[in-house]
Amino acid sequence: APGLRRKSGVSTSIVVAGIIWKWLYNSDGLLNALLQGLGIAGPAWLADTRGVGQVLLGALGIQTQSVWLSEPALALFSVAMVTVWKASPYYMIIYLAGLQGISKELEEAARVDGAGRWRVVRHVIIPGIRPYTLVVTIIATIAAMRTFGEVYVMTGGGPFHRTNLLSYYIYTLGFKYLEVGYAAAVSLILLLIIFAWTPPHFWALAIHRKEEYAKSGVPMLPVTHGEYVTKVHIIVYTIILFMASILPFITGMSGVLYLGAAVVLGSGFLYWSAVLMLKPTTTTAMDTFRYSILYLALLFVALLIDHYLF
Repeated sequence: APGLRRKSGVSTSIVVAGIIWKWLYNSDGLLNALLQGLGIAGPAWLADTRGVGQVLLGALGIQTQSVWLSEPALALFSVAMVTVWKASPYYMIIYLAGLQGISKELEEAARVDGAGRWRVVRHVIIPGIRPYTLVVTIIATIAAMRTFGEVYVMTGGGPFHRTNLLSYYIYTLGFKYLEVGYAAAVSLILLLIIFAWTPPHFWALAIHRKEEYAKSGVPMLPVTHGEYVTKVHIIVYTIILFMASILPFITGMSGVLYLGAAVVLGSGFLYWSAVLMLKPTTTTAMDTFRYSILYLALLFVALLIDHYLF
């Protein structure tokens, strides 16, 4: 009808999206009805404690109890699909902006030089959208750390805590078990890690793009105070981040597995900060920026694995 707009997952409330997908995931829901039409018995998407690999092999008649195939749990995978569905239109808009910014002359020149469609995609389009991929990675990482609504509406952290993500874990500590002090401590540690990670992450990128920011008048630290001051700040914040990252072990939130991962990953970040300060090359700032993304993602993966397995 005139005046009505087609809505995507981005504009849909996470509560509404969670309820709709919970209906789809029901044992007698649409997904299982489609699978039954193909002669496949659908699983209990939000209640199955098996891993995705175990479910896929089970559909083929192969039963296994392998620990390596028990993660990620089917319930966690199902919740993640809702998050991907809801966020993908926003990410596609970012990629669309990147694709529109790629020069048509570059594509035409590549075709004149004999490049086929795949070589144009590989050597022109993918490198052209690489900065946008980094932006999407950052946004998705931050969104993953604060995932709450999907878990609250769809699973309540179950089955057997297989979807008890960090934000929901903090909620259950404070409002379900009334351990307000412990919940506040976990929240503060998470805040400290994010607070200490963000500045060196963006400062490294700012060093790499200093000339662009200077021409555009963007007042980033390398432009206003110089690269040396920026590099000193990166080292200081990296040290703070290293100390903050081991707080979960000191406070009893995590075990030895997380501590080992935090020390190794933090040492890697310190290494790149030192290289950026002492022996930089034309790619060191960007390498430090990329490692910072990998560092944060792997740090929280280690925290989740330590929490679930130990």
